[in-house]
Amino acid sequence: MRYALASLLILMGVVFPLEAQENTEDDVIEIEILWFDDGSESQTLTALLDVFMEQNPGVNVDLEVNSARETNRRLQERLNALDMPDLARSNIPGGFRDELLDLRPYLEDPEAWEQNFRDDFLAGLRADPTTDGLYGYPTDITISAPYINRSLWERAGVPIPSYVKDNPTWEDWIVGATEVQAALTNNRNDIYAIGIDATGHRFWGPSLSRCASYVQGFGTPTEQVTIDTAGFRDTAEMLRQWHRNELIPSDIWLGDMDGDPPERMFIDGKLAFYFSGNWHLNNFQNRINDFEWEVVPNPTGDCGKTGMVGGSVMIAFEQTEHPEVVGDLVDFLTQYDNLRQFYTENLILPGHTGMIQETLYPSGSADLRRFQQELANAKEEAFVLQYRPDSFLLHSNIRDGLQTMLVEDLTLDETVSLIEQEIGIIPAAPDDEPAG
Repeated sequence: MRYALASLLILMGVVFPLEAQENTEDDVIEIEILWFDDGSESQTLTALLDVFMEQNPGVNVDLEVNSARETNRRLQERLNALDMPDLARSNIPGGFRDELLDLRPYLEDPEAWEQNFRDDFLAGLRADPTTDGLYGYPTDITISAPYINRSLWERAGVPIPSYVKDNPTWEDWIVGATEVQAALTNNRNDIYAIGIDATGHRFWGPSLSRCASYVQGFGTPTEQVTIDTAGFRDTAEMLRQWHRNELIPSDIWLGDMDGDPPERMFIDGKLAFYFSGNWHLNNFQNRINDFEWEVVPNPTGDCGKTGMVGGSVMIAFEQTEHPEVVGDLVDFLTQYDNLRQFYTENLILPGHTGMIQETLYPSGSADLRRFQQELANAKEEAFVLQYRPDSFLLHSNIRDGLQTMLVEDLTLDETVSLIEQEIGIIPAAPDDEPAG
């Protein structure tokens, strides 16, 4: 696209009065992006946007950077005010499906998107599944897996399970991490065995490995969401026991959501075993200098070892006044070399399927290779759950139900019933229903 109206008028001999020349900035097209960083991805994006703006002097791109939580909150507020940005990065792929701009008419090569981004990802952004609209591209793909503070294990003299066993189980890791905590905690220093992010999305990983299933018959006409499986109950009880035995900092699941986050606890050397994901990799490499850490394989359960697939998406909104410019911009950002630069500089797994098997990181990274292997091991249901339009509804209500279980000491029956009611599997009982 070319923005050359002013140049054309000059060639035609049109002379602007001084006041008009001073006001030509009013003709600049403003594009707004709401963005969040897991590490420092906005630095790479800013460099790419500078190139785009240099190539398109009639366009200015404004980048607002917040946390993921704050970005989603801002998007919801702006949706309520009918004042959406042009573009945004969100980790809720289907959360704003009804507000998105179909980019297909504005892309130079829409077929390249269909070839290089997963079908279930693209379909997950469509409000109408019968259409072929293209509404966004994956800025990254993620997989959950554990980090360990190797220095703590070595100081405690506790064998690291993945060093001495081929397929250590959750129980192996819990026993070992508990021994680390017992050996190193004293009056001056609190060390915890386990940390796991307080999200239903993170809970999905260990629960899937322990034979939970949340979508029965997926891909069939009888597909049905479920909560009540032995694997879900088993993993929920495991989480309860971690809290009862004080193996996990209570603030993670029971404290203020704005309090000390678990990644900060890991950076501060407080966690022996931290179950999170590859989005922290760049941040940990830059900020951890006083102990040795590494990524280890997902623990094995009765149904294998799997993390939970996640990731973020750049989406465009139909309220934009400049769909052609937005199309040009995402065309530019999804060019192979630009995507590759974004992935490699930030040590993140590519959402571009053609790059996932490539050697993107010449300097080598054992931890990144581990995450790539964990992505290859992910169960298909992990992808199904991630790209369902109700994914956020499911995992947020699972989180809320588990938190209520921990706070109010609900039974597993009560916990399952509460979550099922919230997601609509069974109707909630009327308030005036007689007791008994």
